[in-house]
Amino acid sequence: MKEKQFDVVCFGFGCVDVLIEGFPSAENFENNSIGKGMVRVKSSTVSPGGDALNEATVLSKLGNKVKLVCAAGNDDLRAVIEKRGRDVGFDTSDLGTTDSGKTLLSIVLMQGNGQHTFLSNGEFETSVYEPNFETLKSGRIVSLASMFVPPLNVPEAVVHAAKTAKDAGAIVCADCGFPRHGTLNPDFIPAFQYIDYFFPNEDEILGMTGKENVEEAADVLLEYGVKNVIAKIGKRGCILCNKDGKVHVPAYTVKAVDSTGAGDNFAAGFIHSLLRGKTPLECCKFATGVSAVSVQHVGASVGVQSLEQVEKAIEGFEKGACESI
Repeated sequence: MKEKQFDVVCFGFGCVDVLIEGFPSAENFENNSIGKGMVRVKSSTVSPGGDALNEATVLSKLGNKVKLVCAAGNDDLRAVIEKRGRDVGFDTSDLGTTDSGKTLLSIVLMQGNGQHTFLSNGEFETSVYEPNFETLKSGRIVSLASMFVPPLNVPEAVVHAAKTAKDAGAIVCADCGFPRHGTLNPDFIPAFQYIDYFFPNEDEILGMTGKENVEEAADVLLEYGVKNVIAKIGKRGCILCNKDGKVHVPAYTVKAVDSTGAGDNFAAGFIHSLLRGKTPLECCKFATGVSAVSVQHVGASVGVQSLEQVEKAIEGFEKGACESI
């Protein structure tokens, strides 16, 4: 098998986020008024976002050679995504064009109490495009970063992507959004046999399986053919589940400012460690550290700046013990 051109191909969803920090709650709205129709906020930032784009950004900052496969519109927001690729060094030559011709814009209102409200321009369902599946053959690892989200909301596309990557000798990782209507379309199940590492969060894994706890839900996914299920359980850390058993890896205790994209940072950290031959448990520990760095900053892919920064940060975090469950 010939050498792969990229360490990772990140395939999935991309958008542009407008982050409004310090947006007042309803009861404090008048107190923050600075004139008719105007309200004071702490800061506002325009930043590329979306699962695949966040993963590509963080993986590139960690020193990996990355290709992004997603889509944008024929509009000014497309340049924001292309600039991110140039700035951090990932390949955007397969940046497609959405069928709607528009880039999804997401406005995130971040209140001081930690609550976020997401506003969209309504183009989410029309953010579909026809990807170049052949480019998935160019990665040592292929990350299906946004299962159940366009363009990976079509079962046939997910199965085809996962099988194409696996047949080309890649390690296949996958993250997901919440299944549409809260349940898993059974037509997605054939894709799981090709997935080596799957990163659902707690709500997602319970929703797609109908189970009441993560451990039982993971067993269902393992039966579908997933080799390793890594369930992200927020500030409690993650649970690694495979044929060898289940292990809880606690999160590091840090002061979180913004949890947007924490799961994408986790996936990027895990994939980075996989590329270096680490065990699944070692990958979970490093991924937890990457996520801890990310939540201390506003923005989904702002916190992580370099591998050296993350390694130094992990050294300073409070270390937790792993528990077999």
